[in-house]
Amino acid sequence: DDEDKPWTIVEYEAYIHHHFQAFYDAETGVYDRMKDVQGMDVPRLVARVRTPEYRYSPYFSPELTSKLFECPGILLEYIEGGILLDDLIEYPERVPKEAWQCMMEDAVRTVNLMSGRDIRNEDVAYRNAIVQWDPITGKHKVRMIDFGHCVLRNATYDEEEWRRQQQIQDEEGAMGGYMQSGLERIGRKGYYVYMRSEKYEKLDEEFADREDDEQLSQA
Repeated sequence: DDEDKPWTIVEYEAYIHHHFQAFYDAETGVYDRMKDVQGMDVPRLVARVRTPEYRYSPYFSPELTSKLFECPGILLEYIEGGILLDDLIEYPERVPKEAWQCMMEDAVRTVNLMSGRDIRNEDVAYRNAIVQWDPITGKHKVRMIDFGHCVLRNATYDEEEWRRQQQIQDEEGAMGGYMQSGLERIGRKGYYVYMRSEKYEKLDEEFADREDDEQLSQA
């Protein structure tokens, strides 16, 4: 709590342990909620892994020391031939123009699917989406990855506040809206047209009205 006092190595290690454990819990929690679409909309979670640490401290119990030093991780499906969506916006010609609309609608659908399962992704970004050609459907398939910055709703979250945070985060717009404007900036207008979903239109309307009411009451 003392801002003028520098942290010790032990304090830094404790902070890092706590920080990355939270990433691990969020990541695996999302894969649990998306279990039925693993291998389709998200990669398959093959296994949870932990590397144990056997150097026990004489000042703590072996169980506690092991927990503090072990390194948790996940083993994910490898997406062969995948291209980051972030790279495609730099080189959009790698995907035929006529395929962009369907591809991006698929990406937005997955974002909304996660949102509908009480997952709020605070890091919706093109670097966290992989595009792969699917020879079975004959289409470019988008899979979302990297869920360490997700928030999973539980019983402690108030319904109104959760909806408000969804409206502020605007995960759908972060995927669809920014892609449309990004393509237009590089001269690819018409490659993809973003259509806002009914859910987010309702959220926008609901909280815009409340902001208007608050401004009137303050006036």
